[in-house]
Amino acid sequence: MKKYLFITSLFIVFSFIVIAQEKNVVLCGIVVSSLPEKYKVSDHISICRLRNFCSTSKSNRIFYYPKKDTIPDSFYFSFKIKESTPFELVLDNTIIRLYLSPMDSLHVVLDFNTANYNAQYSGKGAAINNYLAREYFNKNSSENPFKLHRKEYRKMKPSDFYYLCDSIIRIEKNKLQTFAHDNSMSALIHRFHSEYSYDIANEQYSYLKTHFKERLMAGETLGPDSSYYWFLNPKNYLIPKGVDKDMFENIRTNIQVTINDSSALNSAFYFRFLDNYLSDLMPSYLADKFFRDSTLEFITIHQYRLATQQFTGKVKDVMLGRILCNTFLSQTENTKIIDSLMSNYRSLKPDTSCLNTVEDKYLEYLKLIKGAKAPDFVFKNQHGKQKSLAACKGKVVYIVVCSSFNVTSLNEMNAFATLQEHLEKKNVELLYVSLDTKKEEWEKNVKMFKIEGEQWLPALENKQDEFSTLYNIRSLPQCILIDKEGRIVSTNSKHPSQGVEGDIEELLR
Repeated sequence: MKKYLFITSLFIVFSFIVIAQEKNVVLCGIVVSSLPEKYKVSDHISICRLRNFCSTSKSNRIFYYPKKDTIPDSFYFSFKIKESTPFELVLDNTIIRLYLSPMDSLHVVLDFNTANYNAQYSGKGAAINNYLAREYFNKNSSENPFKLHRKEYRKMKPSDFYYLCDSIIRIEKNKLQTFAHDNSMSALIHRFHSEYSYDIANEQYSYLKTHFKERLMAGETLGPDSSYYWFLNPKNYLIPKGVDKDMFENIRTNIQVTINDSSALNSAFYFRFLDNYLSDLMPSYLADKFFRDSTLEFITIHQYRLATQQFTGKVKDVMLGRILCNTFLSQTENTKIIDSLMSNYRSLKPDTSCLNTVEDKYLEYLKLIKGAKAPDFVFKNQHGKQKSLAACKGKVVYIVVCSSFNVTSLNEMNAFATLQEHLEKKNVELLYVSLDTKKEEWEKNVKMFKIEGEQWLPALENKQDEFSTLYNIRSLPQCILIDKEGRIVSTNSKHPSQGVEGDIEELLR
């Protein structure tokens, strides 16, 4: 009995300690914007805790949703956290970075009406979050420091470029000094230091490619010309030609980041940096006669093999996962090679969260490959009549997804009208889907380009995100071709201007 009471007491004390570690955080605010009458901010907003580096997968994130509030266009969050943690405030497709600490109590005004929309915080925790808003969200202050100089890269001497890098390092360090006295900010300061360091490394690579593009096209790697390899070979580097030694050493000393799991957890720029690194190594692989095949499958094999050799730990898990996920987005047919790479990735027993993300993307990919049953959707056409893709079975279906704010889309709308004439009275269902948000723009283009047949503006039914996700719409225009049995031929079919008639005629036989 005493033993039981002792264990129970320990459990109660332990539970009390855990609960005591968690402290409340409050974030409330209002959205200033010309929102539709039926639009409720509380239905479209959430706060997301990034649990790990695979934050693109919902299964690897923790979401908090607002409490009910009767004030229009407002939101109110209240939840508990144990330590200072990075978060994202998500409003539809808009993402705003947050850094919340226990006992923070914040109010924010999100102003989307001004040309330079912004976020302004007040209350406990406002300083760091206003800094984040200025750096990453507010349009009038979140410009990339290199953006104004990129057009001058070809004319810029290496020494001038490295002076630019040095000045940016100093400016960023000075900004972060504002929070240096606060111990709770040390992890965040390290994170930002890594981010701008890798951003600078990426920019150095862009600068060098601008100068040595012809050599790269000839299959040469940047090699000793690039300071880019500090991170991978800190002991074996050469000073770029034309750069002052002392200045170069000063920059090199200031950028102190390495390949490690901590960076993998915290820095998006880090992986962009490693993507560039693999791209630079690719020519030496492709120079081998055995690997001359430039198809996506073989390029994927090369990248995958290189990443397996070059990286270890979580960095390796993420890089291999990124390569596979990018392939899923680009490949429209399932192949034994992709299946074998997936089997290999599973056999490596990568980080669970990373594997979950890749498995999710793989399943999405299998749903849209050639031969898969086309996902059904229901829509109201231009006459308000309800239609569905399933009802078109027995016909070849060709879907053109465009928008009036995209120049290439306008060209395809013109070609679409010609295609309609060619396929008139044939067993083909043409569907023109516009991702415009305003009905007036849609109707204007339909009239201008004399588009006939079925038409759909998903925005009228608030279905644009749902449709884009269903068919993985990544760029506009995008065309989808479906056979008479309702099976996908391609989700990235030829455009009307690219001679798609031949492919359609083939399916009609």
